[in-house]
Amino acid sequence: MTWDDAEHTAHDVHDLVVSRWRTHDENRLYVSTPAGEPVGWVDLDDGARHVDRPELEDRFEVTVAMHVALEHVSYLPGRDE
Repeated sequence: MTWDDAEHTAHDVHDLVVSRWRTHDENRLYVSTPAGEPVGWVDLDDGARHVDRPELEDRFEVTVAMHVALEHVSYLPGRDE
């Protein structure tokens, strides 16, 4: 499955970019900087999360929370990967 094959949306939230990746077996939010550098991701189905840029973790958490609220997405924060 390629990025183009998946259902995805992107939004700018809190100076970071959120892209949703949804396929038959994945339902994730990927967060990146405006330059496209990965910050982290969360799995909306099982709560797994991974932060690539620890120095941006607070902004990552706020960005995910704002996106979830604005898009009315179901997400239960869970474990770190």
